[in-house]
Amino acid sequence: HQKSLDRLVAIKVLPAGQGVDSNSFAERFKNEARTMARLDHPGIVHVHDFGETDKGLLYFVMEFIEGSDVQDLLSAQGALTPAYALPITLHVCDALAYAHAHGVIHRDIKPANIMLTKEGRVKVADFGLARLDDPAQPGLTQTGMAMGTPDYVAPEALSASGDVDARAD
Repeated sequence: HQKSLDRLVAIKVLPAGQGVDSNSFAERFKNEARTMARLDHPGIVHVHDFGETDKGLLYFVMEFIEGSDVQDLLSAQGALTPAYALPITLHVCDALAYAHAHGVIHRDIKPANIMLTKEGRVKVADFGLARLDDPAQPGLTQTGMAMGTPDYVAPEALSASGDVDARAD
């Protein structure tokens, strides 16, 4: 509960000690917060704040989504009917089109990253593997580096070059 604004929020914390490459994890986490904060679309989870605790833990504060995700639906119901799945897909495509228009490639679209509010709104979450489609910006997850959930990653991301663009989403 965010007392200053009297609202529920979600807080994502980067766990301490992410192994040998902890700086890379921290940079990727910061990148996720910045990337999500720059995207102002009703179909993308909104980030309110980013910071570091007194003990050095990185966190960001984001919109609290009361509801579920598509993965939970699939686990509970099995395959969704086209009449139910297609509107969700359209909302996801709209949110991704907005992200792409702002130079952001999600790179980890999967059922667990598609949130459904109790009111039935669709929200794309988890831009932890996102890449800015901007040659002037150094990437944290570079071209030639396959990332994402194996069951959902675009085939071209697994190729030798690993070159992906917005079409992979």
